[in-house]
Amino acid sequence: MIAELKEVISKVEQLDNEEQKQIAKLLEDEIKWESTLQNSQIQLRNLANEAIAEYKAGKTKQGDW
Repeated sequence: MIAELKEVISKVEQLDNEEQKQIAKLLEDEIKWESTLQNSQIQLRNLANEAIAEYKAGKTKQGDW
């Protein structure tokens, strides 16, 4: 564990239980969000590649957006 994280954890240990639970929830949410973003980037890349392939194959039409 890096020194900065150890220092923050030491400070968190001084807080009451409810504040510690809130911080733990924030950290867990952040970890989940990072995972979600990483997975969505992969899905987005796959969709973009599929769209490019369809365009190159002439399977798309000009839209009036």
